Amino acid sequence: MLTWVKRLEEAFREIHLALELDPLSLGINTDAAWILYCAREYNGAVEQVRKVLDLEPEFLPAHTLLAVTYEMKGQQEAAWSQFQVARRLFRQAGVPVAERGYVLAAGGEEDRRKGWQELQELGQPCSQDGTILGYGEVPASCLAAYYTHVRGTALALDYLEKAFAERSNWLAYLAVDPIFDGLRAEPRFQELVRRIGLPAET
Repeated sequence: MLTWVKRLEEAFREIHLALELDPLSLGINTDAAWILYCAREYNGAVEQVRKVLDLEPEFLPAHTLLAVTYEMKGQQEAAWSQFQVARRLFRQAGVPVAERGYVLAAGGEEDRRKGWQELQELGQPCSQDGTILGYGEVPASCLAAYYTHVRGTALALDYLEKAFAERSNWLAYLAVDPIFDGLRAEPRFQELVRRIGLPAET
């Protein structure tokens, strides 16, 4: 909660206390990495996630966070590799695959095309032997993140508005998630942050 409202020094104090009390907790160790990621301390976040994976090599949240962190560091190949692991581990493949589309969008023209293709495929009916099984679900916030990388500022903001209408819990991270740094100067983004009740952009 302290991280969401940008009180990072206090968040670090609390997570360090939690680690002292339960040093082998996968969740607490991953949360520690997430706070470092939100603080833009990407090298520290990678190091912390690696500690989690030493404890449990197939812990899905750690692989997903590591992928996003690598992407922020500009290490596209490493990010893609981690999302492949996340996709294998995730039983409902939508979220990691949608995030993978975002990671691909950060690359070159061919990567962006692949990223968009994956997101489109997630929205198509899934079928087996002609029987419709349902539709893939791409969170609106994932689509917003995708468009931050393809210079689609207006579309990114549109999808954030949709996520707000859907009461997406992802928006709790809006004030701190580096994924949305490219939108922070936009008045629509600032107004959305205010409406959610998070600290105003500076």
